[in-house]
Parts: sequence; structure tokens; C-alpha cells
Amino acid sequence: MSKKRLLILTSTFPRWPGDHEPPFVYELARRLTDNWEVHVIAPHSAGLQTKEQFSDVTVHRFHYAPAMWENLAYQGGMLARLKQNPLRYLLLPLFLLSALITARSVIKKHNIDLIHTHWLLPMGLIAALLKFSKIHRGPVLCTSHGGDLFALRGKAARLLKRFSIKMCDYVTVVSNAMMDPIIELGADQDSIQVIPMGTDLEDLFTPPETPANPDQLVFAGRLVKKKGVNTLLDAFKVVIQAKPQMKLYIAGEGPERAALEAQASELTIIDNTHFLGGITQQKLATMFQKSACAVFPFTVSDDGDQEGFGLVIVEAMGCGCCVVASPTPATRDILEDGRNSLLVDQKSPEQLASAILKLLDDEKLRHKLAQAGRAEIRKHFGWQSIADRYNTLLQTLHKHDSQIKR
Repeated sequence: MSKKRLLILTSTFPRWPGDHEPPFVYELARRLTDNWEVHVIAPHSAGLQTKEQFSDVTVHRFHYAPAMWENLAYQGGMLARLKQNPLRYLLLPLFLLSALITARSVIKKHNIDLIHTHWLLPMGLIAALLKFSKIHRGPVLCTSHGGDLFALRGKAARLLKRFSIKMCDYVTVVSNAMMDPIIELGADQDSIQVIPMGTDLEDLFTPPETPANPDQLVFAGRLVKKKGVNTLLDAFKVVIQAKPQMKLYIAGEGPERAALEAQASELTIIDNTHFLGGITQQKLATMFQKSACAVFPFTVSDDGDQEGFGLVIVEAMGCGCCVVASPTPATRDILEDGRNSLLVDQKSPEQLASAILKLLDDEKLRHKLAQAGRAEIRKHFGWQSIADRYNTLLQTLHKHDSQIKR
């Protein structure tokens, strides 16, 4: 029996296996190939091939400008790239048009049965236009990851998000905190499901064989305002005053990096602070395994942007690394203060420093939190269970569509 054909639309996709770009869509795509013929449409960027194979996944990358100007995606995500340089908004019409043309070609050539689009904007809009224009006549599943839902609150963006949701047959969100906001945008409550992001908790993000370094802290994530790294640096200044030997490793890239490096210099903590840039998943796992504590001082940005889920927290906990974090609505699905983590108020360097020092001074508490965190996340966030849930949903949507067309 031949496989049905699935088209995935995404605005970020690894540029090569092991790349430091967010791996969720790539990992999901390759895990669906047992049941689906999977095609991915993603933006092109300098140095990439227009068409390539990752495992059994066929990737089609669309050009939307000369190579030197194709900088809307990757390197921190589209929203961060637009905030960094508003002139990039001029590229959006070309981006949308090129994505639409490429999607039309792939749909016709490969006789696509179902579309799974990631992020309401911009790729959800592309899927909606394909459905509205009847270029694609099959089901559309849209997954919202958080930034696309919470940010971009202007009237035009809201209308476009409503249109994207209206044209989709089903919507998934990555945390319970996203349910009410997406329903407010017009999603049918009976056609929404919470499916968190998955990660490799069996072979990659696993506890270390040797004890972690008690003098090492780590943060990982895109360097954007909602991650709260500026608060972490202020807190680390206090930590160093008590423990001058401490080192802080910051893994990630983004538009705030230069400002954060300048802040570290101004605070005179630059010698103890190491900006690693984007690193591979393997190196990230090693960083978590070696660190006494992982710190995630998430916050809600002025424009409303916030974490949709916080997969990097799951990855840290999978490595047996205890966590200090600031709670946001999405992280309530993962963290509980005093049981599997320590939680502090947002934008509070004093509380953050106090919690970090508490963990550094109490090895038994670190062990207790790490053990509880590892045990809990293995039940809910392993890749096999997440991929199975998506496969079941996709199969159900296709079966229902086939019955309607008979």
C-alpha cells in the first residue's frame, strides 16, 4: 500500500542534520516517514541547496530575494529578525509570494494529500491561501508554537491569524496556556488539541555518567528579550560576589547578543561569562550534563511575546540538570516550584540570584529536583509518544476527508 503524501510548511528548518536551528519540525518530519511520504517547504538562505534530502524527507527551499538579502528566517526566528531591522518587512510580500508559488508546484507535482503548517504566520497564512484558492483540497493541520500567537497583536496581524485559523481543519498548540488565546481568535474548541513539543530523552538528553561541575551554570535559547538573559546577567553579578569561581555559559544566538555582551562587560562579569553562540543538539546536551544548574528567567515582552512551551527546559531536565526559572503561563505544564524546580518572579535579579545560590549550596536539593524533573518529563515529552500522537491525528484527518469525498 502506497504512503499518503504530507506537505509540511515551516519558516525554519535545519540547514543540515545537527544544525543548531530549532529541531522540532525536522525531528517530527523524519519520524513521520514510516507512514507518510514527507515533503517540506522552507525558506532558502545563503549557502543552502534549493532541494535536498534529509533522511527520507524531501526539502524544497524557496528563494525570495538575492541570496545576500535572504535573511528573514533563521538566526533567531522571523519575528526577532523583523524587530532587529524593520526594513526586512519589505521582503515579506516576496517571501509570501515565493512560498505560495513553491507550495503550488509541490502540491501539483506530488499530489499532496494533507498539509501540516507550523506557525500561524507566515506559513499558516500560506496554507490558508492554498485552501481558500482550492489549490489544495485536502485537510490542513496548523500547529502554533507560541510566539506566533502571543506576539503580532496589531489589527492586521490579528485578522490574518483569524483567517489562517478559519481555513484550517484542525489546530494544535504546544501548551495549555495557549488554548484560551487561540479560541479567542476563532478556533473551534472541538478542533484543538494540546500536543507539546518532543525531544530525544532516550539517546541524547540523558543524565551524565560523571557528576556535574558545581561551579558551572548554563542558559540555552534564542537571545531575544522574552528569554530574560539580561536579568540573568544582573543576577550572575550577585552570584559571582559570593562564588568568584562560578562560570556562566550562554548557548544561543539572536539579535540581543551584542547588547548582552556589552551588559556583561559593564557588570565586569565578562571573564566569567561565555557566549557560545548557536551550538548543536549534541553539544547542548553535553552542556546540560556538565552544569550544576540550568537557568531560564523567561519573561513576557512589552509586545506580549512570550514562551509558547519551553522545550529547552525539558531538555535540561532530561539531562538531570536542576532548573531555576521564572514562571510563564506555558511553563506551568512543566515546572512546579519546590518539586522539580525553583521558580522566581520575572525580572527579579535578586530572587534569581538567591535561588541559584540556594541550589549551589545544597547538593541534596539539586539531586532531589533533578530526579523529580527527569522522572516526570520522560512520561510526557519523549519523541515516540509525540510523533505517535501527530501521526494518529494526521491519519484521522485524512480518513475523515476521504469519507467526505466519497
